[in-house]
Amino acid sequence: MKRYLGVDLHRTQVAVCVRQGERVVEVRQWRIEQLPQFVAQLGSEDEIAVEAMGTTAGFYDAVVGRVARVVVVNPHQFKVISQSVKKTDRCDAEHLALYLEKGLLPEVRMKDKPQRELQHLLETRDLLVKQRAGAMQISSPALQSLSETFLSANQTTPRRRQSQSCAGPQAGQDRP
Repeated sequence: MKRYLGVDLHRTQVAVCVRQGERVVEVRQWRIEQLPQFVAQLGSEDEIAVEAMGTTAGFYDAVVGRVARVVVVNPHQFKVISQSVKKTDRCDAEHLALYLEKGLLPEVRMKDKPQRELQHLLETRDLLVKQRAGAMQISSPALQSLSETFLSANQTTPRRRQSQSCAGPQAGQDRP
């Protein structure tokens, strides 16, 4: 039978509410180390709703092949959770499961793993380029001042060059 699972995901634990047949069947806490056991008990007809956050990608990759559907919810568009008075993991999981069952969740598209990795690389590169530019702006005046000090301290008078005309040696001068 089809189950609807609302998942409130955190770094160390996962709160899961299971709805089946218009009622709550189970609400349970899983430690993040127990994620393989959680994934093993999923059925192919199950549907899961989870909020989009920093740890969602790893959870998504672990469950996406085991269930019929994974809905990643934008928490800024789903005001039921973000503005709820009773803000507990259990309540958040129950709300996600209920609204998943009713088909009322604001879903976001989850990129596949290669796209996420490429995006991460591009964001990291952008950050490094900005940090490099900032470091150059900070260090450039200091380096310029230092080089001017060094040059003025070691400045010598330039040697005078003997000018030679293009016509060759003048009368009375020997050739070298």
